[in-house]
Amino acid sequence: MKKLPREHGQALILFVFAIVGLVAITGLAVDGGLAYSDRRAAQNAADAVALKAALDLAKQNPDWNASALAAASSNGFSNDGVQNTVQVSHPPASGEFACASAPAICNQYVQVIITSRVKTNLAAVVGLRQISNTVQSIARVSPGGSSSSFYPNSSVVTTNTGSCSCFASANLSVGGSSNLQVAGGDLISSSTDPSCTQFSSGHTQMEQSAQGNYCGSIITSARSGTFFGVTYANGCSGSNKTGVSAPQAPAAPNMAGLCGPAKSDGTPGTYNSFPPRGVTSLQPGLYCVHGNFHVGGGNQLTGHGVTIYMMDNAGSIAWYGQSRIDLTAAAPGDTSAIAGGAIPGLLVYAPKSNHNTMDMSTASQVNLQGTWLTPGAGCSYIGQGSAMNQAVQFVCSSWSMSGNAHAQLVYDASKFYLPQLNVPMVSLAK
Repeated sequence: MKKLPREHGQALILFVFAIVGLVAITGLAVDGGLAYSDRRAAQNAADAVALKAALDLAKQNPDWNASALAAASSNGFSNDGVQNTVQVSHPPASGEFACASAPAICNQYVQVIITSRVKTNLAAVVGLRQISNTVQSIARVSPGGSSSSFYPNSSVVTTNTGSCSCFASANLSVGGSSNLQVAGGDLISSSTDPSCTQFSSGHTQMEQSAQGNYCGSIITSARSGTFFGVTYANGCSGSNKTGVSAPQAPAAPNMAGLCGPAKSDGTPGTYNSFPPRGVTSLQPGLYCVHGNFHVGGGNQLTGHGVTIYMMDNAGSIAWYGQSRIDLTAAAPGDTSAIAGGAIPGLLVYAPKSNHNTMDMSTASQVNLQGTWLTPGAGCSYIGQGSAMNQAVQFVCSSWSMSGNAHAQLVYDASKFYLPQLNVPMVSLAK
């Protein structure tokens, strides 16, 4: 009988292949578990970072991006470019909420993408040395209970609900040879006393807004008033409105803890005398004033992206003697002004307990932009000055204009104060 040749070593080869297979399977199980755990951690971190960024954006924190990256680092993802990368985008850089896909709403969302790389252990035996995880989280930014605007469609609102005895004490008045034009905004008197609404002389013209979608009216809570020299033109065919309930006052801004240290150089902070002698230009930010804010003698003052906070009940505003004033509130996206403490849209604020006069008399040239919120103080514009094309909203105890002054008020809600009535809201969208 012929014997078959013996095949020495075949079992050893099969055993080696079996060992390699078992190591590979074990490696995939072990390293796959590590990769899954890393992915869960990355997703949790992305969600936390997205919510943090959204909350900072809702609070208008100019350092929202740095704050978000710090939150990622505290959750174990340091954005070192080797083990992981963290990308925070507002609006989203890609996907269904990017501006290319959703231009009308993209600014309401913030996107976080984390890519994490996990080094393998046993899986390296089969050439798999690294596993990458990429996760995404998208949060929606919502300011919560903010109103559509501060006193919607109103250029002038007088808050005094008491009685008036004459023109000098009227709530809402235009007299002398003054000329007032109002585009797209209402003039509102909250008093039920007819003598509080006095358009006794001069000329007041109510015009259509620049967008052509609103014509303002003169509105009073009284059953009647004096409306001499009032016309509706340039696309407006409206009429004066009487017996209308006064609008509900929105919440006043919370200024607690916002004022900076004492200053005297025209930079944001707290001032005992304002503006300081020799200062003609203000840096963007919040200016807290103890006492009066007076400019006269042909002097000028310019400040863009500012909020003037009249802290004391005794403080007044007086611009006189051919002074020149150019002040604008911070825009919502003005990061340098917001970092300096300025409140977007709020130009001047005095608490309701301040009953002094805010007087722009005889100022030769005035340029204002933003909301002038002095609900307990009377505001007056009297003299020879000119204030043309002013995107400004006045909320005062009373408001008057006389002399030969010429003013043009333009209602533009995008430039006015928007109060936050509730805590800003954020939520995960994806």
